Amino acid sequence: MENFEYYSLISECGDESLQELNKLGRAGWELVSVVPCGVYLHFYFKRVVRVINERPNLSPTAKYTVGQAAEILGFSRRHILNLAKCGMLRYSVSSTNGRKMFLGRDLVAFWQR
Repeated sequence: MENFEYYSLISECGDESLQELNKLGRAGWELVSVVPCGVYLHFYFKRVVRVINERPNLSPTAKYTVGQAAEILGFSRRHILNLAKCGMLRYSVSSTNGRKMFLGRDLVAFWQR
């Protein structure tokens, strides 16, 4: 059974919409529905989530960026940020640049769920 993640986009019709749709397509997103709403269009997309079957071999105290965490767990960067936002994936904020960082032990704990 495949697992999916979902994404929505609200846009006016125009060339920039087509460029954005092409960009999403190249990133693996499949357009599944378009709902008109006045001058706007609501685009709904899905894509297969890669499931990592092997336990990540990470140093428990090493810190990983959003992009690295996404690669390790097999999710998109957006999905990692959503998991962090809703409290499902622990993170800290870097004192150097203010960005979210994930400890290896937290990534492994999430993977084991």
